[in-house]
Amino acid sequence: MSNRLLIDEVLSSTLLMAASRSDNFKVDGNVVNNDLFRFLLDSADRLAANTQFSEFTEHGLLHIASLVRRVSTWTTGRGQLLVDTLDPTEAAILAFAFVTHDLGMLSQNADDLPASERITSAQQFVDLPSWVRKTHVTRLPGLLRRLLSAHELLKQLPGNDTYECSVTLAMTHQEWPPRSSEAPKGPLFERLCKHGTSIGMSSERLMGLAAALAVCDLLDEDQSRCDIEALFGNKHATTLNRAHWLRHSLIAKPPTIERGIVEIELQPPSSYETEILCVSELMKYHLKQAELEYSHVLGLLGEDIPLTINIKVGASNNTPNVSELPYFSQALDTQLLRAFSSHEIIGLLNQLDMLGDSAPADLKRKLQFVLTLLPTDMDSMIGLRTLFLHGGKQKQIDNMKEQTRRDMLEFAQQGEIMRALKLVREYQYESN
Repeated sequence: MSNRLLIDEVLSSTLLMAASRSDNFKVDGNVVNNDLFRFLLDSADRLAANTQFSEFTEHGLLHIASLVRRVSTWTTGRGQLLVDTLDPTEAAILAFAFVTHDLGMLSQNADDLPASERITSAQQFVDLPSWVRKTHVTRLPGLLRRLLSAHELLKQLPGNDTYECSVTLAMTHQEWPPRSSEAPKGPLFERLCKHGTSIGMSSERLMGLAAALAVCDLLDEDQSRCDIEALFGNKHATTLNRAHWLRHSLIAKPPTIERGIVEIELQPPSSYETEILCVSELMKYHLKQAELEYSHVLGLLGEDIPLTINIKVGASNNTPNVSELPYFSQALDTQLLRAFSSHEIIGLLNQLDMLGDSAPADLKRKLQFVLTLLPTDMDSMIGLRTLFLHGGKQKQIDNMKEQTRRDMLEFAQQGEIMRALKLVREYQYESN
């Protein structure tokens, strides 16, 4: 499908048609919804054509159209379209967020960062693709202002209450999952609620909209976003980006949400059915956790908006010979696992630990090894301590020499996972 047809599809979608009935986006008293959305879609097309890294999965019009298609056909438990449960203002804000949330992945201009973050960002710079991925959300407000400044009418929108609420909603997709039974908290969500109050929207409804955006984005992981053959032309891409491409290739059919149910079939690359077991198990955990973490927040939009994600492993797909890719020939599963977060790996390890001796030992060893390769945040440190202190591990730790125990926990708290795991492995070896 051509880019022009994709833009027309988005503009004629159920979500955008509902958004067109809103009168919140105004300039000089005139409603500018249609001009705004067409301009944003044209901008996404132009940015993707000129600046998107070839090693990234697709973040332009194909991604936008896929998300809008998913939310426009999403039906509740009773079969009602989710969009029909929204008022025009909610539809307009959600549509803006869907169209703009990943524009930062299509741009590389450091001037779009808030001035207070430019020095820190430069100090943490590793490579340009990783920098783009890491900063794509914080650059979004500046990028949108820069784009809109070229439009005589739309350049007046920044500062509009609905506009600021919409931009903030788009930014929240990086803050998920909430990992708790409560609605997410933090400066970004506080800002979202503040902007919402100014236009008469409740915090609960805004949190529900944020969850809808996050769910549709989470589910947009399939082969349509990654021409896997192109990966072989980008053999020097970062490990994370190669892993993202291959992870997308595991799902052949774009998932839909029908009566709150999502059916996903994982298809491992040919000849890698056995090696991919670890990835399949983690993918299942990743998606089932998403079901648990988003369901209660989606409920803020209505009682009849469930989310159930069913996953099965099907026949192998026709992915090209992965062994031709550098670093993947002997370690496909290990490389793929690096596309997941450390807290997800820790969570699955905790679940396996509860199974005791019935848990696959090879799976646990592989997950523990990959954990040592990943960057780790404070949430993961808490998870790591839980892993070490949970169930059967408690007795082992209690029997450690006190100094060894203190060292291990200190290393874990400081983020030195390799040293912490090494101490545990050494103790287990000596105990045997």
